[in-house]
Formats: sequence, C-alpha cells, structure tokens
Amino acid sequence: MGLIKAIRINSYTQPYAHAVLRSIGLMIQDDRSLHNQVIVQYETTNLEFEINSSPNTNPYLYSSSLRAFNSIVHTQDPPTELVSKIDLLSVTASQLLTIFNNLSPSDDVLIHKKTPAFSYRVDSDGFNLTSVEKTLELSHKAGFPFTWFVDVAPAIGSLDFYKRASESNQDIQLHCYNHLFQPNAIKFRRDVLQGRNILEDLLSKKITGYSGPSGRYTLKNYKVLQDLGFLYTSDFSFAYDFPLFSIPSLSLVQLPIYPFSIGSSISAGWDPKLYVKHMKEYVHLKFLQGQDVILYGHPENRIELYQNQLIEIFDYVKSLGFEFLTIDKLFDRCVSNNHRSVKTSSVINKLWNMANPQRIGSFNQSLDARYILPTIIYKTRTTDFPFRSKIKAYLFVLKESLRIAHSWLFRV
Repeated sequence: MGLIKAIRINSYTQPYAHAVLRSIGLMIQDDRSLHNQVIVQYETTNLEFEINSSPNTNPYLYSSSLRAFNSIVHTQDPPTELVSKIDLLSVTASQLLTIFNNLSPSDDVLIHKKTPAFSYRVDSDGFNLTSVEKTLELSHKAGFPFTWFVDVAPAIGSLDFYKRASESNQDIQLHCYNHLFQPNAIKFRRDVLQGRNILEDLLSKKITGYSGPSGRYTLKNYKVLQDLGFLYTSDFSFAYDFPLFSIPSLSLVQLPIYPFSIGSSISAGWDPKLYVKHMKEYVHLKFLQGQDVILYGHPENRIELYQNQLIEIFDYVKSLGFEFLTIDKLFDRCVSNNHRSVKTSSVINKLWNMANPQRIGSFNQSLDARYILPTIIYKTRTTDFPFRSKIKAYLFVLKESLRIAHSWLFRV
C-alpha cells in the first residue's frame, strides 16, 4: 500500500491505545469524531479498524483490587505491592496487534525519532538525613538527577535538604503531608494543600506532580488533584508499567511506574544480585518494546545500602541507549518534529513484545515470566489500611497458593 503517514484515533475514548501507539513514536492525529475506530492513513488510502472496548479494561474498577503474586522463585515472602489488577499494556497491545497484523509488513510507517527515557523516582517516606544525603550522593555518582516525591511532615525540621537538592537539579514533587491513604476527598484535599504549600514556599516553584501514599487513589482523589492544578500523577494502582496517558474524563496525566523496588526484593528475601539480574532483563525487555522506564526506591535502609547494585543497573540502562530524564522532563518532553520511516514489521515486533512479555526468551531462562509484570498482593506490613482488607489479602494469597500447589502436584 505504500507509506503510512499517520494513525487517527480518539484519545478521549481510547486513551490506552492512543498512549501505546504514541509511545512507539507513531504519528498520531487525535480525531474526536471517532469512537472505537482506528484509521490507518496512507498517502492515498485510509483503512478503518475497530477496537472492542471491554469494561474489563477499565482500571477504575480495579484500582484497589487484589490478585496474589506468584512465582517459581523460592523466597521468604512474595514482594508486596498493591497494583492495578489489569495489565493494561498487554491487553492494549494485543488489541492493536490485530490491526497491524492486517497490514503489509513491508509497508513503510512514518514515526518520530524517539529515544526511550529512563527515570528514577525516590519515595522519601519518613525522613532520615543520613539516608537522603546518601541517596543524593548516588544521583551525583550515577550522573543523572532523580525525582523525589516528598513526605513533608517528617521532614519539617530539615526541609533545607530538599532546597539544596532542588538547587542541584533534582526534581522535587509531592508525595503527601501525612503518609496515609485518604479516600475522603475533603481530608485528601487538606493534606495535599498543606504539603504542596510548604514545598512551593520552600522552593519558590510550582509543584505539578503527585504520587499518593502506597500508590492508592480513588476517582475523587484524581478530581481533587486536577482541581488543584496538578498536571500528572505517578503510581501503580490505577495502571502500572504503562506509557504516559491521559486519565479518561480528566485533564490529569498518569505516568505509571514499574512497582518492584529494591526494598520489595529485600523484604521478599531476594539476594541483591537476583534483583540486579531481574532489573537488567526487565529494562532490556522495555527497550525491545520501545518503552520508557520509571523505577523507584526508598532511601532509608534501601537505596542507601544498595548503591553498588543500583549503579550496576544504571550503567546497564545507559549501555542500552536510554535517555535519562527526571519525571517532570519526561512529562514535558514533546514529540520531535524530526521523523523517519520504518517497516510495519518493526511496529509489529514492538507490539508483540508488549503483548507477550512472558515469551521473551532471555527472561524465561532465568526467572519466572510472571515477575515481569507483578500484579501483587496487598501491603500486609503497612498499617494505614483497614484490617478487613488485610484479611481479604491473606485469603487471596491462600487461594493462589493452593492453586499453584495443585498445578505443581498434578503437572503433566
């Protein structure tokens, strides 16, 4: 058919498909007249396809749902995080793959020149001056700035640290004032305003990014953030391990992260070398997918103690060719006007790697593939969640453990 000049899609009704196509670098035209249709625009011909929108892919339904983590790697405990129950990336990529499989692999596709970006996020839960100083030293040693989401109340007496960090090009954003999940919109608004006002007075700059305690949100929380002028959030309960996308019906943008930190691995009984191996294979997978990567960690007893392992990961990321950006720069990054053409087969390969992460050979040889996108259990060690939810989490873990035991005992 020739050269594919652009893809027309409605970013409002199909935000996830829009985000995945844009993340690959495809030339996108936002067409609000479309609903489930995707128009592949050639130089002289347009082809129309349809995406079936299923309510099961609505992350609002799953932002606080649980599914037990499971793996063949024997550890003391599974890594514990609460994330979106739906793997939006593989679901969305599978839908788009059906479209591109109907196109000629030899057709040329016009794409933006885009280098995958890497960001490292520091969640400064609590405050220990020695720990955050060592984390700042790690940033200088690694040669790129981090993004810090600040837990304000514990740092009240030592906020000068964050002012110094900001002056050394670190990206400072808001985590919370008090580290509690606040489903009540009024209490949530009060907490956000209190923390943001302190940081803005300290840094003499506008705070536009937010990351909620334990990554948990409700739709009311998102609306409060939008009303207060925040531009983006970063978490892993609404969606995780997914390209930047606009939250449906809101102007707020979501930058999901990979939810498995060095702290999660240590708590799970992993040897630090296993974490390094896992992360190298993970970022390699994301590079094959053409995707940006955001990793995170906590300073105290985590980042400060495992700097050598993190430097090894950062060096590997650099060797792959990622561009190092703070999260605010990742949000601001505009698509370059420079473009080039690739074959449709190249786009198909990236979508296939997104839709089938468990089938990446190098990963299967060493770790169970389910570690790639951990849809994980409740934070049982966290005290700011209702007791009933903790009981529910344990029941999920028990049920999943029995399922795994059954499949192992009666495997063919």
